[in-house]
Amino acid sequence: KGSALAQNLNLWSRWRAPTGLRALQRPIRYVLEFTYSLYLGDQEDLLGYNHLCSLGAGLELDTSAYLYFTQRIRLIARYRFGQNVSGWAVGLGISF
Repeated sequence: KGSALAQNLNLWSRWRAPTGLRALQRPIRYVLEFTYSLYLGDQEDLLGYNHLCSLGAGLELDTSAYLYFTQRIRLIARYRFGQNVSGWAVGLGISF
């Protein structure tokens, strides 16, 4: 029998701005993201690191004019790094 207390503190930000291009009669935006996560308590020992950063960049398309169930579709590539950890990820986000 065991237990663990998962605690973390996160700072997250996203910047979206028009690119000047249009698709589906809507602007295409570029997206920049930053995330900093600080792992506390039991997670710090179990994960092998106590913090993790993520930098991301991508594009966002406003689909609300043509798809009634979605507002935006976003494709972002992220680079994550921390103590003894690094790697790339690609994410697809859909806002409803």
